Amino acid sequence: MSDQPQPQATSPLDKWGVLALYIATACIAVFMALQISSASLYDGVYHPVGNDAFYHATRIIDTAGERGFYEFDNKIHVPEGSQITWPWAYDWGLGQALSVWQAANPGAHPMTFLARVPTLWLLVNLALFVALARAAGLSLPLTGAAALTYALFPMSQLIHGIGAIDHHFVEHTFVLASTLLAMRWAQAPKQNGPAIGLGIVLGIAPAFHNGMFILQLPWLIAVGLCWLKGYDFGQRATRRFAIALVISTVLVALPSQPFRSGTFDFAVLSWFHVYISVCVAVMCVFVAHDTFTMKRFWQGVGLALLLAVPILGAAAGGVAFIRGEILLLDQIEEMKSPLGHLMNPEMAPRTVQLYSSLLYLVPVFVLWFVWRMFAERDMRFIVFATSAAFGLLLLATQIRLQYFGSFALLLAVPLILQQHMPQHAQRGALCALVAFGVIAVAWQRPLKHQLLVRQNLSFDIDYQIAVDAFPTLKAQCATAPGIVLTSNNFGHPARYHSDCTVVANNFLLTAQHEDKVRELDALWAMTPEQLLDAEHEVRYVLVVMRKLFIYTDTGIRPSTMAELAGANPPLAMALAFEDDLPPNYTLLWSRAINEDVDERAVADGEAAQEDPYVDEQRDFDVVRLFRIDSAALASR
Repeated sequence: MSDQPQPQATSPLDKWGVLALYIATACIAVFMALQISSASLYDGVYHPVGNDAFYHATRIIDTAGERGFYEFDNKIHVPEGSQITWPWAYDWGLGQALSVWQAANPGAHPMTFLARVPTLWLLVNLALFVALARAAGLSLPLTGAAALTYALFPMSQLIHGIGAIDHHFVEHTFVLASTLLAMRWAQAPKQNGPAIGLGIVLGIAPAFHNGMFILQLPWLIAVGLCWLKGYDFGQRATRRFAIALVISTVLVALPSQPFRSGTFDFAVLSWFHVYISVCVAVMCVFVAHDTFTMKRFWQGVGLALLLAVPILGAAAGGVAFIRGEILLLDQIEEMKSPLGHLMNPEMAPRTVQLYSSLLYLVPVFVLWFVWRMFAERDMRFIVFATSAAFGLLLLATQIRLQYFGSFALLLAVPLILQQHMPQHAQRGALCALVAFGVIAVAWQRPLKHQLLVRQNLSFDIDYQIAVDAFPTLKAQCATAPGIVLTSNNFGHPARYHSDCTVVANNFLLTAQHEDKVRELDALWAMTPEQLLDAEHEVRYVLVVMRKLFIYTDTGIRPSTMAELAGANPPLAMALAFEDDLPPNYTLLWSRAINEDVDERAVADGEAAQEDPYVDEQRDFDVVRLFRIDSAALASR
């Protein structure tokens, strides 16, 4: 048998202890999530936090309103419009919840409800994390230590904070729930309940994000390892898992427009996801049907290769996304590797603030979990170690994928302590004392930058500076809608705040997305005169000057004119600095650089330099909103 402790919470006293530590750490976790309120609450109104959160808010509010739910949006990537790559379940589900809330709170701003959803959902994810810690065999003191790290973890704060309505917190739920159900099935292979539950969870996950089909891979690897070791998940339970997986995938795919149109692509909820579920179901039934032999092994390899042929092309796009090879993905912070940041002296401190010092130990943790995958004799822990190693590898690949491996990062130290400390100390104060000592050291820098720190609105200094321009844009678009030319980074906020259309945004997944960014770049490369005759009949231009400040080890300094010209396209520079613009351009709103802009650049509690704008050349508008009155637009 395994040396790994069996699941805990066997006595009533133990169960009450788990409940008490859950309540205590839940209070801490919610308190930490509320610390980023300054990133959402502005002028009495909650704003989405994070670029993608703006589009989620747009589609959710539309779903609850007159426009209703849509999978194709003709107001983005104009003039063609675009298929939304996000599947239906998350935005549609929150839209229904918002409708109910609005019926009880008529006239209230919808973000008042939506902004609080991630923080409330934190209670669900924390409960799953605590249950996972117990299923992995942690003693009560070490479970408390692990739950405390989860409550204090900056990434938990970011995905569950007020206004953070991106779908990452729900993706995290599926990671935790699938791992927990897989372990419970491994603990009781003859029981059908956990097997069916796991099939349902894995099946519906792609309806919340199409990339969540990847959760089936660590489970398939764990099944294969257990088969090689001669362990059995039970033929009957495996068949029920396979049926539940395929049926639930089909059911959530049916409402998807790409599925109904016959699309086979990982980028949208389509036949690709149904086929993946069939492949996983077939392979699981194959290994459960008979015990391991070399002949059976090679038959399985041949079957797997045969099943893989139809997905090779679609899988290539997924690899390109994970590796950041799609246009502009390498410029988006959440797409970068946190381990890569650790190698950069300038980025390392900020990265440690997000992950704690435990990030340095990720390679060690991966190796330990891989070792446990092969050395372990307990099926339950083989499943856990496989999911943990897989999640940590994804966590190390991209910042946005942290929710796949954060549970393993936080549970690794308690598990290693319990596994390798003397038996008499495993459940005692010594083991817990060491764990809390690790927390105190690893969380020193993150806590300094989490507590009582003023954040930029939506964690974006550019949005903070430009936010007051949007009421004017909204009013103009209500009477004369049209294309608003702005950077792709402002594509989602422009759609959220107005009824105008945009050329491109931060959807960067398909060939069309790349083409639209190139079209946008071509527009910004024009002169003000050339824009009047552009193929895209632009009605509004929102200029937000970028790179106003340079952050250094000693503080913040203003950018030079050369640095501004290098960071901003020609059209933006012309509209910001030239006074002799064509009469077709009407200035609707502006913000001068000396209007509180230096105060708004405050980040991480560090003050900007005093009076940095002594050069008269820097006396310009950092934000300008223009209306273009051209003959072509007047005739429409």
